[in-house]
Amino acid sequence: MCIRDRFSNDPKISTLGDANTPIANVRRFYDEWLAFRSWRDFSHSAEAKDLQEIKEDMPREEKRYYLRENQRVLDKLKKDEVKRVRTLVERAMKIDPRLRKYREEVAAAKEKEKADKEAAQERIRAEAEAKLVAKYAAEREA
Repeated sequence: MCIRDRFSNDPKISTLGDANTPIANVRRFYDEWLAFRSWRDFSHSAEAKDLQEIKEDMPREEKRYYLRENQRVLDKLKKDEVKRVRTLVERAMKIDPRLRKYREEVAAAKEKEKADKEAAQERIRAEAEAKLVAKYAAEREA
């Protein structure tokens, strides 16, 4: 991704890090790339061959029309580039072992919390049931 960071509006993009990088830094790295904004101009690219040449002797309305059409083509190229970068980042996030481990830890913590909550509810139900059984037993004896 270092090749693309030179086109970023933000000159300070975090590094990918290594296996020991804290999860906060890893998430910041991916967040920066998901919010990637480029200063890059696509008017020189091969796909921009659809751009219309605007001549000085054209009528004003025609010039404006071609300017709008050219801008539409350039906006589409820029949108495609942002989409390409976003797709790359999402794929990298999906297979990053640090994020995968973090997701597994979060899922395990949620599962443990759910199990603890269910155990507490079961314990409360069992205590309530024991009180009722004791109450009915006391009423039968009396």
